[in-house]
Amino acid sequence: MATPFDKLAVRYEATAHIAAIDGQAGLSLQRAQRADVLGGTTILRKIETYWDGIGGWMK
Repeated sequence: MATPFDKLAVRYEATAHIAAIDGQAGLSLQRAQRADVLGGTTILRKIETYWDGIGGWMK
């Protein structure tokens, strides 16, 4: 079971990854799902919003 620390770590990891890729498609669906499970639905919504802006990656 994920601890609050795990959730926080994944949230920062996913947010940092989004900031670092600068428009390149480097985030896999598996990683997004892991972020959703451990970090909650908010981070997945951020990922979805980001990728929808460059071609509807989540659709």
